[in-house]
Amino acid sequence: MVNCSSNISLDFKNLNMWAGMVTTEELTKALEQNNKLIKLNKKFLVNATGELKENLLVEKTRLDEQKNQLFYLYQELINKDQNRIIDFQNSMQVFFISK
Repeated sequence: MVNCSSNISLDFKNLNMWAGMVTTEELTKALEQNNKLIKLNKKFLVNATGELKENLLVEKTRLDEQKNQLFYLYQELINKDQNRIIDFQNSMQVFFISK
């Protein structure tokens, strides 16, 4: 008895009886059909792998762009902070010079 749920199992007690009822022609057809399914699965896996690689590349590109934008914003913040420090230092110099 063959169970085609998530786990495939054979009932070995009835295997000999089952094998005796199946002709060589039926087994050959079943093997050919199985080989066709294997080829289809391979094609599917190749296509799925290609799509996955493409999706990962797109996602990596998007993340790289975000990283670059964040770095640019970080640099802008640093520049603004440096300008504020310079402005503060200048204002302090003016304050002390005027006193």
